[in-house]
Amino acid sequence: MHVTIFDNGGRTFDRYTVFFDFEGDDSYALGIGDTGNVPDGFCMTVDAIEGEHLGREIGLDEMTPAARKAVEEEIAFVEEILSNGHDGG
Repeated sequence: MHVTIFDNGGRTFDRYTVFFDFEGDDSYALGIGDTGNVPDGFCMTVDAIEGEHLGREIGLDEMTPAARKAVEEEIAFVEEILSNGHDGG
């Protein structure tokens, strides 16, 4: 699995768009706000196409702590699924 993160600098509520790409053409994306996956936050799957319109590409360490935690939790969730024999598709 490869993870790519875009940051639009806070222009929208879903500041970050995070792509999770698997072997082949399988992928999905999460839109995540500054506050990550808290009760009043935003963290959900979205339809998105990678590109400059999403802002600049960043590393996980450049996200707000709450948003970074949401991504780390998603990575752990996906890795658990994959380790149980699911192919990501």
